[in-house]
This record gives sequence, C-alpha cells and structure tokens, in this order.
Amino acid sequence: DVNEAVTFTINPIADETIDENTEYTSIAPSIDGTPIGDVTYTLAGTDASLFTIDDTATGVVTMVARDFEAPADDNQDNVYELSITATDDDANSASEDWTVTIRDVNEAVTFTINPIADETIDENTEYTSIAPSIDGTPIGDVTYTLAGTDASLFTIDDTATGVVTMVARDFEAPADDNQDN
Repeated sequence: DVNEAVTFTINPIADETIDENTEYTSIAPSIDGTPIGDVTYTLAGTDASLFTIDDTATGVVTMVARDFEAPADDNQDNVYELSITATDDDANSASEDWTVTIRDVNEAVTFTINPIADETIDENTEYTSIAPSIDGTPIGDVTYTLAGTDASLFTIDDTATGVVTMVARDFEAPADDNQDN
C-alpha cells in the first residue's frame, strides 16, 4: 500500500452568530471529492483551544456557552476564529475556516443600592456623600443618576462612582422645594 495523492475539499461552513450563554454546536462538515479511507478531523486557528471535537470521525465542533461581557477569544472581540482540517488515511487533507460570534443579550439581573444614611450638616458647609455600595451583581459598568424633588441642587461629579455633592447652603435662604432645609 502506498500513499495516493487525491484532492478533496470541505464544503464552506457558514459563520454563525449565537446568543451569549448558549452552547454552540456546528454542523457535520461535508466533503467534496473522494478521500482515501477514513477521515479524521482536527482543529486549528486562533481560538481553536476554546472548541472541542467530540468525535473526530464526524467533525462536529462544540463550544461551551460564553458570556459576552467576559470574552475568552484571543482578541477579546467575541468573534471566535477556528479552522477544521480533514485528513484521510493517506495523509491528504483539506481545511475550512469560519467564525462563531457571540451576540450580547439583555440579561435581567436584580441588584440594589444599599441604604444611604440621611445626614444633617451645618449651614455653609459643602456636602459630599459616600460612594454608594451595591448588593447583587450588575452586568457591565454601573452609571449613577439623580432624581427626586431636589435633585437639581445636587451633582454627581463622576457617574461611575455615584458620589453626590451639594454646594454650601445658607440656612436662612433655603433652596429646597418646600423651603424647609
């Protein structure tokens, strides 16, 4: 028996986009041409280590569910690049590249701002709050905003920290909505 050179190709595998937190399973690759003997599939490519071929005879590729907010791909852009190679018994081979893109999905999570104690300050003193602390796990960055009857009298200098300030106020000239300081 001698190795015989034959040419075959893997038909194109379409790039896919899947929702985050969803496992990926590819189609079984199909081959054009006639390989000699059995075909064995292997993976290569930038992000190949994040994929698995459970059965090297079928070439079906899987990837565990991925979180969009914590990309694991090489360049951290949620586009996972891989290549599959089919090799026959006589060492003839063909390869096909494709990508799996993870799509961000709005995820419902519950978190709360821990209570912030009411404060009394002396007149003519600037007020600066503590940075609010959060109970729970928000997704991504948290941005703070103000609301309420007297919100326009306060400022958030850095919306990422949530520290609130108010300029010094004169007790004899209340600026709050109901004039009760």
